[in-house]
Amino acid sequence: HGTGTTLGDPIEAQALLATYGRGRSPERPLWLGSLKSNIGHAMAAAGVGGVIKMVMALRHGVLPKTLHVDEPTHQVDWSSGAVELLMEARSWPDVERARRAGVSAFGISGTNAHVVLEQAPVVEQPVREGGDAGGVVPWVVSARSDVALREQAARLAEQVTALPGVSPADVAAVFVFPGQGAQWVGMARELVEQSPVFAEALAECGRAFEGLVDWSLDEALGDEVLLARVDVVQPVLFAVMVSLAAVWRSVGVEPAAVVGHSQGEIAAACVAGAL
Repeated sequence: HGTGTTLGDPIEAQALLATYGRGRSPERPLWLGSLKSNIGHAMAAAGVGGVIKMVMALRHGVLPKTLHVDEPTHQVDWSSGAVELLMEARSWPDVERARRAGVSAFGISGTNAHVVLEQAPVVEQPVREGGDAGGVVPWVVSARSDVALREQAARLAEQVTALPGVSPADVAAVFVFPGQGAQWVGMARELVEQSPVFAEALAECGRAFEGLVDWSLDEALGDEVLLARVDVVQPVLFAVMVSLAAVWRSVGVEPAAVVGHSQGEIAAACVAGAL
């Protein structure tokens, strides 16, 4: 809590002072923050909420300011140890050792859980040719029933076993093109700016549409009214999907198969070379 209630907060603060505050240099105090200042009393979610907040603090290198506090509570003897409230946000840079944070969750009648988080070591992941950076990749399998799904998975496992040397990323590279409903206003705008391959493929689609429609592809991507029209959203989604496929291919991901639903079938046929 940090400050606020006259009963619970002093108990928590005194516990932290006694555990972490004694024997510390005043120049390097334990900095005390509060999830409660952000979202109020989180009850059973307080612990996991505090963990999320501190993981983000570690990631961004910032100790966030405690909100709604003008001064530390007078119900706590702050002189008994080196613990200070985060009255302002502070930078949390890398030091000679791993950065650590303690998260306390106080429940009903003083029930308490405490976890110490430590900055994870940086692990260099080897980069494979084809743009695969390692890690977990999904093998997407679908079927009409639980039984059929298990049979599909068994066939996939049998096929992979028969192909020695195939990586999980190789198996996962099958392109799936969805039907209408995958769109949102402003989609692809950032990718146009970031990926020359995507931008050129999208521009090629725009040139193919010219003379056939009364709108421009670039305009439609950010127009909620236009995207609500079926005759607009389907060719727009087609353009985005074939352009995404061009990006994947540009980094070496070449599918062994493609599949599509609704107008995604047209995109799949185009990417496969049938159209």
